[in-house]
Amino acid sequence: MKRVKLIVAYDGTAYCGWQIQKNGITVEEVLNTHLSRLLGEDIHVTGASRTDAGVHALGNVAVFDTNTKIPGEKISYALNQSLPEDIRIRGSKEVEPDFHPRYHNSVKTYEYRIYNSPFEMPLCRGNTYFFHRKLDTEKMQAAADYLLGEHDFAAFCSSHAQVRETTRTIYRARVLTEEEQPAGEETGGRLIRFQISGNGFLYNMVRIIAGTLIEVGLSKYPPEHMKEILEGRDREQAGACAPAKGLTLLGIRYEQTLADQLLVCNERMHYSLVQKEIPRKHEACLIIFRCEKELLADLIVRMTKKSFRLGAKRFYVRHMETPVLAGELAPSRRNRYEGGEFFTAGDFRYVLDHEIWQMDRDLRADPPGQPDPLLVLPLKKEEVPLFCGMYQKCFFGMPCTMQLSEEQARDLVWNGQECTKREQAYLVWQEHVPVGLLILKKAAWDPDGLLISAMGVEGKYRKKGIGKKLLTWTANKAVALGKKRVTLEVSSKNKRALSLYEQNGFFRIRSGESRWYRCDDRADRRRIPENSEKS
Repeated sequence: MKRVKLIVAYDGTAYCGWQIQKNGITVEEVLNTHLSRLLGEDIHVTGASRTDAGVHALGNVAVFDTNTKIPGEKISYALNQSLPEDIRIRGSKEVEPDFHPRYHNSVKTYEYRIYNSPFEMPLCRGNTYFFHRKLDTEKMQAAADYLLGEHDFAAFCSSHAQVRETTRTIYRARVLTEEEQPAGEETGGRLIRFQISGNGFLYNMVRIIAGTLIEVGLSKYPPEHMKEILEGRDREQAGACAPAKGLTLLGIRYEQTLADQLLVCNERMHYSLVQKEIPRKHEACLIIFRCEKELLADLIVRMTKKSFRLGAKRFYVRHMETPVLAGELAPSRRNRYEGGEFFTAGDFRYVLDHEIWQMDRDLRADPPGQPDPLLVLPLKKEEVPLFCGMYQKCFFGMPCTMQLSEEQARDLVWNGQECTKREQAYLVWQEHVPVGLLILKKAAWDPDGLLISAMGVEGKYRKKGIGKKLLTWTANKAVALGKKRVTLEVSSKNKRALSLYEQNGFFRIRSGESRWYRCDDRADRRRIPENSEKS
């Protein structure tokens, strides 16, 4: 059994959309019929974008499973021999068995075409919306700019659509104009193309946005009203749904690698989704800096589903302003589970995994003694790969920790100007062998403190007193810099480190104010069906 990916182009005029329906023929039905006949199997394709009736496509994506011996790249040629003229396969190839056109990280691009002229143009009547009143494209572009970023697009979704989540991210929205070439006499016509790219679209979302932009182009309301529509989340405030024939799915781009993190900051929320460790450790971390209370549960559920879909097995969430999420999302009772807190959001359960303790050693009350012999040297450029490899070994087993890239490590390299940077990295040596690492940081919020950003000893050298010696060396370093204390943060799960720090003069000065909750992706957990995406 192999999985084959198709790039599908079609003129949607004669079809009732992509998805199979009882009231008429669809693109999916035609593909199923012709593939089954070609391969001698019962074939069912799965499409990336289930376009609505009358909507066109240049690059929709579909996959199907088959036992055929025909090479994947040859199927497009054979299939095009029998397909109707308004459907064509622009390419085919075999893909990984787990590739899913809707669940893999992707960017979709749509285009809505408007022929703006006093008279219609027969040559573009099939894929372009004719509009005779003159439109101000500069105002339309100004309004489209408000769509960029992550927003709740409830106002741009058909009211009868059955969707749970209406938040989407728009990466690009632009209004392009092509003036018509005069044919004997000046005709005054022009083609307006509205292109929009995002991580997903709601039912009729692009067509409603296009209808709203047309009203802005007519000066029915100013471009700034687009922001008010987004914030109001009321379908009645947005414009009419533009006709389907003007909409074309241009293509879908699948991301080959995950971005290290997604950072979103707007008036309603500010958060970071760390995806860097999904391929290596199968875990993702959501750090919420700020979020309106009514959006909090939806944000957590949405990021959980996204992370599991991308391959994470464990999902961690932390709220910087509301550390006790169990109390925030279940205010009527204090949820307890197997001796620990938990809360539920959607169909997911989040259990308190660990807390982050802040520890402090007061160097005035507890001055350091003479350091034991230990060679601690600033990191050099040629040692960056060694440093990164040791960092991964030291912290791989700890949750919510990320690997250090060589690019990041190069920013910590010794350059002859020690202590002028906020962060400085060191390698710990014993008998000419690197045995540990240290990263010190000047804390902007505490000018009298020196922060241990990271301290680790490689596995086979642990329990040999190196950690104690390194803490004493750091305390003396702080005194030499004129600092009054050394501070650090440690996970409550790291019992060995907690004991080491307490034995060397550190006290817990703040706990429970930074809690990580965990949700596991279990095979027996009832999954939430994905929202249908139509435009």
